[in-house]
Amino acid sequence: MLDAAAVTTYHARDIKPPRPSGGSHVTGAQPTSHCLDSCGAGSRGVPRWYVAWTHPQRERRASAAITALGYQVYLPLHLTRTKCRHVAIVPLWPRYVLARFDAARDRWGDIAHLPDIGGLIRHGWHSPTPLPDAVVADFISRTSQRGVVDDPQDNPPAIPVGTEVTIPGGIRGIVELSEPERVAVLYTLFQRTLQAELRPDQVEIAAWDKCRKVR
Repeated sequence: MLDAAAVTTYHARDIKPPRPSGGSHVTGAQPTSHCLDSCGAGSRGVPRWYVAWTHPQRERRASAAITALGYQVYLPLHLTRTKCRHVAIVPLWPRYVLARFDAARDRWGDIAHLPDIGGLIRHGWHSPTPLPDAVVADFISRTSQRGVVDDPQDNPPAIPVGTEVTIPGGIRGIVELSEPERVAVLYTLFQRTLQAELRPDQVEIAAWDKCRKVR
């Protein structure tokens, strides 16, 4: 089981899918009366978050389908860099989405039978296993409007892209990428265009550019 206190200290890209301890996959079996209060489904009438696993690259379609059934869905995303150095927004946990429902009352088997869903993570035979509420609440609190966990857009960089700066050695360049923890600068040296990745505190905005921004 994930430790909610420990999760908050990790970067989004380092966090593994929140799979319940001892969990395995379950298909669309409905809960029986005998296990409503004893199979980890939570209290009656209290919706909880559960993990559904999807077919490859079907997370968004699965999320839309679960939403169409009337359930709340959480699909956390994060930023990654492609081979061509483009930034892409992709699922934080590939092939996993979270759905919120009352396992004692709702027809959660309908979720497991969706075309893009492979099943639900369970601990016992009859019912899926809920995630700790505090863990999911922590992730949701760190999710931006576009669905990205720890989104850099929520903390704008101090040095905007396109700014002329000076890097160590007195070399001038142009900011190509600016993030809270790193800055990529393009500069010319011996008639060659090069790129340097530095910490923000290693970059100084050129004096003339400061004046231009004040105007």
